[in-house]
Amino acid sequence: MQTLQLLISGIAQGMIYALVAFGYNITFSTSKTLNFSLGNFLMAGGVIGFVLYMTRGNPYWAAVLAVMAVGAIGGAILLKVAVEPSLRQRNAYGWILATLAVGIILRNAAEVFWSTDDFKFRSPLGDSPIRLFQVPQPDGTLSAGLGVYPQELLIIGVSLAIVAGVEAFKKFTVFGKAVQAVTFLNVSTTPTMARETAMISNSWG
Repeated sequence: MQTLQLLISGIAQGMIYALVAFGYNITFSTSKTLNFSLGNFLMAGGVIGFVLYMTRGNPYWAAVLAVMAVGAIGGAILLKVAVEPSLRQRNAYGWILATLAVGIILRNAAEVFWSTDDFKFRSPLGDSPIRLFQVPQPDGTLSAGLGVYPQELLIIGVSLAIVAGVEAFKKFTVFGKAVQAVTFLNVSTTPTMARETAMISNSWG
């Protein structure tokens, strides 16, 4: 039972890393670049979400929308300011240094204006575990059984939904197919540069 509980917790934790890797895949498939500050963008989103939800008392869904908006705007700005100039100049290392620098800036800003301590983020589904497979004991009580936190199920479900949604978007929509088509084109040399740049901008934002 303990092994199953560790497995579920590990899957939930792994889903977070899988989403980060999925973000790397999306940007690389269109621009052949990687956003090395993506992890720090994730951290910044957590800080913003904590402030809005835990400190300011805003609804959970409002905090999620705000984090998504900030992430999209931040990614688009990073692309325009740091990545696109390197692509136009055919600088093989400019975008690497630029994205790393932005990540360092975000991390240092969080340390200066926020904190380096750990804070508990209250789950919108409650912090009590869901007990499964409890067995009656001779004294009339129930065994601990399998305890699964609602947020673990939420993380797994949302992660799978995001991956499935993006893949369906790329396969079954015109815009999604256009994003995939950019993979086979060169942004700096083809006559459809404006369209390609728009596709790349959407993948970063």
